[in-house]
Amino acid sequence: MYAVIIAGGQGTRLWPQSRKSKPKHLHPLVGSDTLIQKTAHRITPLIPEENIVIVTNQNHIAEIKKQLPTIKHIIAEPDSKNTAAAIGLAAIYLKKIIKNDEPVVVLPCDHLIIHEDKFLEILKHSAVILKKS
Repeated sequence: MYAVIIAGGQGTRLWPQSRKSKPKHLHPLVGSDTLIQKTAHRITPLIPEENIVIVTNQNHIAEIKKQLPTIKHIIAEPDSKNTAAAIGLAAIYLKKIIKNDEPVVVLPCDHLIIHEDKFLEILKHSAVILKKS
């Protein structure tokens, strides 16, 4: 299974803490980890780090690499369009690295999930269903 984390936000809704240079997903809003760290760490019990792709703004790559140094697949959107364009970019990238017909989950970088164990169980069951179809 692969995961795409969409992290292209511009940081306009949580001003003044969140800015274009450091949007909300690069801040620790709940606890000590940033939102993007929480998202990546949440899925690693099910999806290995080498199967995680982060799509972000070019200006945020250095900070994401600093916060998640073991994630190797971090790609920059050529232009900030929208979520659909970011998913399309990730699909093109994944087509080059996925060797088998593996399921892919697309996740926003800034969600709050209280029951992480149930979330992972749902992802696991969804992957099984997709592989059977």
